[in-house]
Amino acid sequence: MMKKSLRRNLFFGIVTTVTITSCIAGLLAYDWAYDEAIEMQDSILMHISSIVKTQPQDSIVISHLYGVDTDNHAILVRQGKDSDETTYRALWSLPPGLQDTTIDGTVYRAFLSDMAPDSRFAVLQQISVRDEIGTGMAIRTAAPILVLIPLIVIIIAFLLSYSFKVLVRLGQELDNRSADNLDPLPLAGAPTELQPFLTSLNQMFERAQTSIDRQKKFIGDAAHELRTPITALSIQAENLDDTDLPADTRQRIEAVKAGTQRTKHLLEQLLAMARQESGIALNKEIEIGEATKKVVSNLIEFANRKEIDLGLEQSEPLIVRAEVISIEMLLRNVIDNAITYTPRGGRIDIRLSRVDEWAAISITDTGPGIPEDEIGTVFSPFVRGQWNDADGAGLGLSIVQRTANQLNGKVQLQNRPDQPGLVVSIFLPVQDNSAIF
Repeated sequence: MMKKSLRRNLFFGIVTTVTITSCIAGLLAYDWAYDEAIEMQDSILMHISSIVKTQPQDSIVISHLYGVDTDNHAILVRQGKDSDETTYRALWSLPPGLQDTTIDGTVYRAFLSDMAPDSRFAVLQQISVRDEIGTGMAIRTAAPILVLIPLIVIIIAFLLSYSFKVLVRLGQELDNRSADNLDPLPLAGAPTELQPFLTSLNQMFERAQTSIDRQKKFIGDAAHELRTPITALSIQAENLDDTDLPADTRQRIEAVKAGTQRTKHLLEQLLAMARQESGIALNKEIEIGEATKKVVSNLIEFANRKEIDLGLEQSEPLIVRAEVISIEMLLRNVIDNAITYTPRGGRIDIRLSRVDEWAAISITDTGPGIPEDEIGTVFSPFVRGQWNDADGAGLGLSIVQRTANQLNGKVQLQNRPDQPGLVVSIFLPVQDNSAIF
């Protein structure tokens, strides 16, 4: 279905109206000019008659008369009633004045006048000549109106484009805004017709900002209220390690500790997704290496418990525009997933480099990888593919993709070609002050 366009509808509506109106005006002007030209030819015949009324010629072509327009191709005939001239004899049967008559098969317009009882004269003009003169004058009158139509169309297109420029500029301004920028749009300089719309839009921005502020407050309160009891439960469970307990009881305590850890991890991921829904501000320049080192240091103990070699290689400083918490959340989820699914004694390599205009983060592990038919589905929330027995809720890669998209980046998954394992590549727009190869 073709999209409706107000500018296009106005353009075609106005152009159609102008074209139809101009054509009607041109036809009316053509008809009016033609009638005026014919009446002028009649006046010329009478004027010629008044000039040559006293001339002694018997039959002459009017071009021989001084002061008469030769383009009229008029003929003067003067003869007596008993004249031997037979060509114009039929003129005696016509009453004085303007008449149409046919002479030798040619139609003439004639002005006849009696000079004496036995003498009269006539000024003749061919009808075809009169029509040619009238048509030429009518075309010259109507042509400017029709010629102006293309010019009017161009002017209309320019005026509409200029008038709608404010809407285009407004759309570009909104497109260039970040997701969390809900500042009101300026009303100064806006057309009167747009001001009610802009006012309503600003009121909507204000309501959205209020809703986001409430959501952020709720997230902060929920994080505090939910983390506190989970942390307390985890500490109490760990305190039981030094207590002499029966084997079956200790086994149940270990299950409680594992469940508490999973619940804590799930809570952190759910809160991370909630923060994403509130939007990520791109107003700080972050050095990827520093953020990666911090995440690695926080996860190194988890990797050591599984005897996994976790290494970081950075070829150059890489600056991206983001929030520190968003970068750390993205990296933590990818590296945590790699540690979770990599078998004991495996290896995880993290490499930071620049690829064209991207800051590239590559995390390569020696885990089982992902079946090719599942690579396109693992970014969906709560999807863990065939590894359903592993810890986690299936939110890690979903958070990674959402965060990368909000940072104007992208995520790619690829199984290692040389051995089992997965390569997660994250690309974020690099800032100009980063080093260049």
